[in-house]
Amino acid sequence: MQFRTVSMSLRLVILLLLICNNACTINTTTNHNLARYETLSEWAESPLSHSGKVFLTGNIEKTMATLICQKLIVLEADNNVSRITIYINSVGGDDDAFMAIVNTIKSLKKPVDTINQSYCMSAAAGVHQAATGKRLAYKDSFFLLHAFKSKSGSNDNDSVKVLKMVNDNYTNIIRAKSALPSEWFPISETNRVFTSTEALEYKFIDEIIQ
Repeated sequence: MQFRTVSMSLRLVILLLLICNNACTINTTTNHNLARYETLSEWAESPLSHSGKVFLTGNIEKTMATLICQKLIVLEADNNVSRITIYINSVGGDDDAFMAIVNTIKSLKKPVDTINQSYCMSAAAGVHQAATGKRLAYKDSFFLLHAFKSKSGSNDNDSVKVLKMVNDNYTNIIRAKSALPSEWFPISETNRVFTSTEALEYKFIDEIIQ
């Protein structure tokens, strides 16, 4: 099977991103505990890139978020891609990495759909809700929400202020299009777990994939 070649302008975008991030490489572990390493340039030549698909799997941290953002920027520049789809299977992660992905999604002109493949927990649920297109979930998937905790454990005024800003942003994102139970707010460290069926009732997703 043959796939189309990447245009010169798209190659330039990829090259600039690689220079900026020194050819960032990510290790993504699947449910079968198999590690897959892929570079941005390898992904850009793959069928996944050509179909506008990005997989967000594992812990959301700086390295992963950087690669996800780079992929989104590449797809935005690809004239052969009209929609972008992010497949999510994650327990969450760091608040700064989460916001980097969310803000990149918001900056794109192309619609971005998000799909909960299995579970979207904590920060991952926020990424899912940042979709500018459709928010979808498989029938047997589930969501978990809770507030971010302080990384440093410090209770000084600045740390408390930053943590409040982070959780306010998170709350605004997950409540923007949904009708979640009012008693869940303000957001706390209490885990709120719900199924895709409940998510549909809460308007947290637009459609269930059977």
